[in-house]
Amino acid sequence: MSELSIKEKRERKRNGEILDAAQEVFMKKGFHGATVNEIAERALISKFTLYKCFDSKDAILNAILSRGYAILTKSVEKRIKDVEEPKKRLAALIRAEFEFFENRKSFFQMLLMEKLDFESEVKNSILSAYQEHIVFMEKEIRNGVKKGEFRLVNTEDAAYMLFATLRAFALRWLFQDSKDSLIEKADSVYDLIIRCLECEKK
Repeated sequence: MSELSIKEKRERKRNGEILDAAQEVFMKKGFHGATVNEIAERALISKFTLYKCFDSKDAILNAILSRGYAILTKSVEKRIKDVEEPKKRLAALIRAEFEFFENRKSFFQMLLMEKLDFESEVKNSILSAYQEHIVFMEKEIRNGVKKGEFRLVNTEDAAYMLFATLRAFALRWLFQDSKDSLIEKADSVYDLIIRCLECEKK
């Protein structure tokens, strides 16, 4: 893999700054209330320069989603890379997800603010990002079933259950104004999930 050129590094840095600025504006004004002008102003660039990078507000949101979930998946993969046992991989996955929620709180706040009001194209992007991550979770559960540590379950249903449970705890954490650490809940959430997945002891 060749190294990025100076031009490519500058473009990547500028794109990241635009996405950071957009995320802040979306948080403050909501997706529908935000304007491209406000995003450009926040990023300290012209509207013309912004449109050279992203052709619409929807494209900016889609890029934020892609970046966020890519970072999440990468952080989870890094955490479980050297872990062999499915149960320990599941525990590490849960902890990594909660760390991501806590460290990138604004990313999820932005999505939760008005995701049901998004236009169909944007909503489809959100659902696609969710789906890719659920598929990742399903692979982990299927591996546990294959190795005999998890009971024989519908792995897709189990992945949706895991996905929904983690986000429910993240939602409660946000609603409680993040007073306590979400990461500290990882062990108790693991205990709940493993009770549903673990093979019965003979």
